Amino acid sequence: MSTRDLILSAFEQVAADHGQRLTPLADDTIVNECGLDSMSVAIVVTCLEDSLGVDPFTKDQWVDFPTTLGELVRLYEREVAGSTTTMTLEQRTERKSPNSKRFRSP
Repeated sequence: MSTRDLILSAFEQVAADHGQRLTPLADDTIVNECGLDSMSVAIVVTCLEDSLGVDPFTKDQWVDFPTTLGELVRLYEREVAGSTTTMTLEQRTERKSPNSKRFRSP
């Protein structure tokens, strides 16, 4: 599963878990207007850290939160590509999949 697919899956799973309706997801979809509230977007970011093994928002340098879904995907793709871990994307995916309970709120 690609980084993009994992991100889209995370958005869809969090929306389903929280009873929220997503707008159609495309590269030009504004993240703040996709149908998720801010808490749900934060849950998506946490889930992506678990499933991809990277968090682009905890770097030493400041990173503005992407405006569009396409910008978010590219940010994560760069982080995954630049990750110093030896874990492959498939291994990260197996570690935490979007269907795991980690995507659901307690």
